[in-house]
Amino acid sequence: MMSKEVLPSYGNDELRRRVVRAVFAAIDQVNEMLPYELHLGKDPATAILAEGSSLDSMGFVNLIAAVEEEVSRELGGSVSLVESSTDNRARFATVHALVDHVLTIVKRGKQGLSE
Repeated sequence: MMSKEVLPSYGNDELRRRVVRAVFAAIDQVNEMLPYELHLGKDPATAILAEGSSLDSMGFVNLIAAVEEEVSRELGGSVSLVESSTDNRARFATVHALVDHVLTIVKRGKQGLSE
């Protein structure tokens, strides 16, 4: 289990910790496919779809797929992070924004976890 020291910028409630753990596991998966100099950090400010991101479009798709898989593994059920009717860039700008987006989906149940 992750220590609380790793997650202070994300908050300390249990659901948030579990989502952060899932997002970090997804980042680890994507980093295995990237050259070292393009690795994503696990810092809240790490750019995903913001200026300074090291991800190309395929890397982004791989990250989202990995996050969906890891969130499902961590919380059970399935989750979809992309809504086709809205512009999602801000939701994926940084690691922190991604964590918040996942939490929003899980909490409201919209396209959230389902058995």
